[in-house]
Amino acid sequence: MQVFVGKRMGAHDDNRRLSFVIPRRGEWKPDLRKELADVRVGIHTVLDAMRECRQISCREKIVLELLRNTGARLHEIVGLSVGGYRNEGIAGQAQVVSKGSLGCEIKTIYFAHNPNVMQLLTHYLNRLRPQLDPGQRARLTELDSAAPLLLTERGTPYSVKCFYYHWYKYYPQFRSLCPVVFSPHDVRHLFITEFLILLRETCGAGTDHFDAERYQREREAFGSTIMGWRSAHTIDIYDHSRDGEQTLQVLATMQHQLAERRYLTPGTADPTDPPVPQGSTGSIPKGAEPCERNETVWFHDAETLAWIKQMQQQ
Repeated sequence: MQVFVGKRMGAHDDNRRLSFVIPRRGEWKPDLRKELADVRVGIHTVLDAMRECRQISCREKIVLELLRNTGARLHEIVGLSVGGYRNEGIAGQAQVVSKGSLGCEIKTIYFAHNPNVMQLLTHYLNRLRPQLDPGQRARLTELDSAAPLLLTERGTPYSVKCFYYHWYKYYPQFRSLCPVVFSPHDVRHLFITEFLILLRETCGAGTDHFDAERYQREREAFGSTIMGWRSAHTIDIYDHSRDGEQTLQVLATMQHQLAERRYLTPGTADPTDPPVPQGSTGSIPKGAEPCERNETVWFHDAETLAWIKQMQQQ
């Protein structure tokens, strides 16, 4: 798209017309490094440590656990209302304002089967929130449906900015527990990645009975029902990253194997070493140890040696 800036000019002023081109944004793709198993374990380790930290408030722990268990966006959780949490009396589910819903609570998040989430929510709503509520109201039934579920220490509606203040305050203490630095939004991607891994295993991946049709069907249902994506192709971006992760895992295995190999045969001299004087026995100097017996030594096969000899004759 080309945009012209400036007032309308005459024919003699065309050379003074300013213009610039706004490039289109490329398609977003997951960070493959953060898809690997060691990083996924590291993210969970950090989240567990933050959940056990006494300095972090119950409110922040609720947000982190909902991120990990629902895959919802941060603003959807932070902006959760009392009416959305009550959700017409259905426990373990909540209605949130999703991206592009124009302020309407049309997306459902599910967290009924994780007791950690339910315990944190129960403790906060029964003991902590009434102390912060301006009217000292202790029951959700006494609150208006539009009232915020989470409150600040001053009794005002909780916000994304307030959450990030606490995130940057405490996260550095646990950063070393994960191989890479990650953000709260990466927890959402972690949820999607691990769901797809589990779904593949459930459908028989790695066996002779993999049900590809079932995987495709339930994968698309996950995208529309759980994540609330309008396009059925959004899940493809995440699913294709699984192939990239497998590629990186194979590369890591190859590099580990290369580190353990030895291609020099025993007694082969370093080409950069000075020549051995005549009459020398060529024995190993004192202090130098021979190769370990269990060490793998790689020799050229007959075909490779024949190829090398042919190349030398050319």
